[in-house]
Amino acid sequence: IVYDQEIIVNLLRKCRGLISMIKRSTIITLFFDNERKILNIKRNITRDVKSRWNSTFTMIDSLLSLREIVEKLFNYKSHLNIKPKQRTILSRFELTSDEWNVLSNLHFILQPFFHATKVMSGSQYPSIGIALYLLTHLKNFLQQHETNEDLIIKRSKQLLSEKFLYYFERDNEQFQLLKLHAYFDPAGFAVLSDSEKRSIEQNIKILAASETYESIECVTAILTSNKSNASEHSNKSASDMFNESVGELTHEKQRHANKKSTITDEFNNYRKLATQFNLKHRPDTSSSTIFWKTYEKSFSILERLAKKMLSLPATSVPSESCFSISAYIGRKERTRLTGKNLWLPFKWSVKKMNWSVKKYGNGQYKY
Repeated sequence: IVYDQEIIVNLLRKCRGLISMIKRSTIITLFFDNERKILNIKRNITRDVKSRWNSTFTMIDSLLSLREIVEKLFNYKSHLNIKPKQRTILSRFELTSDEWNVLSNLHFILQPFFHATKVMSGSQYPSIGIALYLLTHLKNFLQQHETNEDLIIKRSKQLLSEKFLYYFERDNEQFQLLKLHAYFDPAGFAVLSDSEKRSIEQNIKILAASETYESIECVTAILTSNKSNASEHSNKSASDMFNESVGELTHEKQRHANKKSTITDEFNNYRKLATQFNLKHRPDTSSSTIFWKTYEKSFSILERLAKKMLSLPATSVPSESCFSISAYIGRKERTRLTGKNLWLPFKWSVKKMNWSVKKYGNGQYKY
């Protein structure tokens, strides 16, 4: 595994060096751009950034897409008007057929992560539920091995699987919290085991009970504040006594007393409807939205909890993108040729001209 890891690291280093040389050399860049125009390829070659998600996959994908041009570059390197030293350095970055195969294997392994990241980073739909579905299938992808699989793929999957378990399942409390939120999404519900569902439902009962207690406290506080106004109506009317005699006034008390059984009924109903929904619909980013719009009236308790649980994003990308967009808009606003923006530098120059000039004994001036 260590040997294969070194092969991958050295190959990626070689790819970064090749891309950097193409970007730095004007002659090589012109050759590359001309070949892209001839082949009608709009995509350009890109280098990865360690702090940017999926950038290594993007780099590999760009190299594979432009493989024909890259190979042509090395075939015609002796005809390029570059220095002998540059030609020697360029030769060091030439990729062999085995290295191209390794890049293809890495592309195959990293592609599911690229698509999963895009889905989890969405901001137009609930993403916390679909996140568990994606992570579960990524884990299965890394742990399943085909009989005819290349050795480099098996070793790479083992390396990625170790890191995957470390980052996503090492913190058990966080992982259990993700399962709780994903329970309310049919896509996340589909990948939970029966024991996990039962455990989550026990936690939901506690949440529902605490929510009911808080609402009762709120009602009690309101009634207490209006006690002075309601005291004169404390005597029961004939209609109140009638309603009490037929059990109408105790309906609310009985409903709260039967809260536990009601939640159990909703659990059974949710299991049935979610299973039927998953049989008719493929897991998608819109699964939770469609499900709860269709069946929201069937659940009085779970529907309220689902709104809270599914409102959280799976990643920080939606919130970070807000800051990025606001910064971009701010820069665009500052560079607009408006009267205010044009007046500020003029005002600054006039103010600078009006500053007094002080002369010092050594002949220097200070503005």
